[in-house]
This record gives sequence, C-alpha cells and structure tokens, in this order.
Amino acid sequence: MRKINQVWRIILTSDQLAYCLDTKSLVEIFYEDHIDYVGEILGFSEYRIEVEGGSYLRSNCKVRMEVKLAKSTSLDLSYE
Repeated sequence: MRKINQVWRIILTSDQLAYCLDTKSLVEIFYEDHIDYVGEILGFSEYRIEVEGGSYLRSNCKVRMEVKLAKSTSLDLSYE
C-alpha cells in the first residue's frame, strides 16, 4: 500500500487565487509545459497573475498549490 502525503491542487478560479494570495501559499506556475515560477502570488486580475519579477497571462499558464496534509493524514491510492 502506497501512502501519499503531498497533494497538489490545480488553481482555476479567482476565489482560489485569492485564497493563495491571502494565505501567502507557495504556488508553482507552469508555462509551456514546464515549471517557470515557484513562489507567492503578489496579485492578480481577470487576465494576469502578478509574481515577483513579472506577470503571467492567466490564459497562458497553469497554477497549482501544494496542499499540506496533517502528519497523521494520508491518501491511500491502492486498489483492492
């Protein structure tokens, strides 16, 4: 049985981006199929995501946030 203690959530909505901004969550931004930025979101609009050193068009990138699980919590992805 394999246990996973690291989970990533894909960020799609403005509410999710606002959560990342408010909690200063560490995010990864994918641009052209590779991780182009790791850090905090500094701001966002309907069209852009502002980060340290620049910005990304929301339509041209994917954002994901690491979800931290409690030490006693894990996801069991085994099949019976």
